[in-house]
Amino acid sequence: MTIWWKATDDSKWACSEFCNAALTPLAYSACKSENPEDPENTMGAGGVINVGCGIYSYHIMSPKHKDATIWCRGHELIAPKYYKVSDGDKSMEAGIEEWCNDIDGKTLGKRSGTENVWQGHGITKFGISNRDSFWLRANLNDCGELEKIQNQDWSHGYRASIDCIDYQIDLSESVWDGSPPWNEEPAFPAPERLSSKGPGPAHQPVCYPKNAVGDRPLTNEELEPALDAYCKDGTDIRGYSKYWEYMFSYPPKGERQFSENDDLTMHLQLGSETVNNGAPELYDNMGWWKGYDWKLGRDDCKYAFRKFLYDCNNVEGKFIGGTYTYRCVTYKIYDVNIEH
Repeated sequence: MTIWWKATDDSKWACSEFCNAALTPLAYSACKSENPEDPENTMGAGGVINVGCGIYSYHIMSPKHKDATIWCRGHELIAPKYYKVSDGDKSMEAGIEEWCNDIDGKTLGKRSGTENVWQGHGITKFGISNRDSFWLRANLNDCGELEKIQNQDWSHGYRASIDCIDYQIDLSESVWDGSPPWNEEPAFPAPERLSSKGPGPAHQPVCYPKNAVGDRPLTNEELEPALDAYCKDGTDIRGYSKYWEYMFSYPPKGERQFSENDDLTMHLQLGSETVNNGAPELYDNMGWWKGYDWKLGRDDCKYAFRKFLYDCNNVEGKFIGGTYTYRCVTYKIYDVNIEH
């Protein structure tokens, strides 16, 4: 805001009117804001008042918004921009607003002891939290030694440079704070899209041939209890064994089976294996096993099967089994049909 005073041309004496006393009537005068949401409590952009011995005036100037230079990353990964598509997670929109308010006024630079600040948020997929993540970051670029962060109204993606600070939105399959995408450290859990050993392409669901399966489908209401029964936190991963005796049957023997009224009853076999009990080495860098306890994790297990079932069970009237390698574990599921 700029405030100034000048004497009137016919004034022959010094103006004794105090600035505060002169401007107060102006602030509560007809010089109201044109803002329809709050016209009574917001001043207009400018105003003038003649108090006889002089003229007082003010002018409110908005700070000039600096243009951002923007680069798009074009990630294959996606993150929810708005809450309505965030599946209960923090949306990118909400994360940006909260984080920008938290870091507003923070100084970046070697002398301040901090050259970048960041915050990560998990992303839910197939109803399972923390499958991927998005990261908000502000870091000093090469053009300056010290720079103060100011809360900018930017909602665009990926990377924007304003003065000497790069503001970034990055996406990652890392879900722990010690491994942001710009400084990723190999450790469990391995990224879903990590190249397989060789290096080959990332592991994908392997669907059994469509002509080798039965012709009875299963609904999500039938499949989910099977996943709940098998995917237990802390369960030892025993592998499949040579004759499949370590496979888990659902429904268990003695309980009502799927398609009980047909000539053939049906049940599912679920199992998992690691390099410790039959699976080949999955990645070139074995550091991705670091910190893994070699046991089933409920969320990882359910996500892997849901991902597999979504990709493979797309033939009407059929259940299709197969395998999927996810986060250092290979999961298997297939159906068994037995005569009454």
